[in-house]
Amino acid sequence: MRATLVRQESLVTIAQNLELSNHLILGIGERKGGGRNRASILADAVESLIGAIYLDSQDMDVTRNCVLAWYGDLIDNVNDQKALKDAKSRLQEWLQSKQFDLQHYELVETRGNAPYQIFVVRCHVNIANCPDITESGESRRIAEQKAAELMINQLHKLPGALKKR
Repeated sequence: MRATLVRQESLVTIAQNLELSNHLILGIGERKGGGRNRASILADAVESLIGAIYLDSQDMDVTRNCVLAWYGDLIDNVNDQKALKDAKSRLQEWLQSKQFDLQHYELVETRGNAPYQIFVVRCHVNIANCPDITESGESRRIAEQKAAELMINQLHKLPGALKKR
């Protein structure tokens, strides 16, 4: 449950709700590179803001109240099974429940230079008539999560998904 609430996607949602991107002070390179909307920067900004509130107030109750207000709907919906588990975990569990081999991720390509790299990842499952999924993201983990989510959707639509290759 904690992992769901502190993952990058949740922190970005909070940053967007707070419109933090409008208040970020960024260098020229980050501004030109779209840093104002970069998920990692927005997530870091929320974490920094929480730390700043605590350091400024020296009061855990003040900090807790701010965090609880920001998390509102995210906390209310945390019991949703899909929200509790990331796509890679859900895919792994589905494959195990059907007694298939686990998925395999392969880094296909890395584009650009740090810190603006894009990672291209291929997800493969050993199931007949199930093509590989290729996705990209700001990190290898994000690309793998996207590929896993698409693979889950693909597997649920596949008519003969129970036959091994």
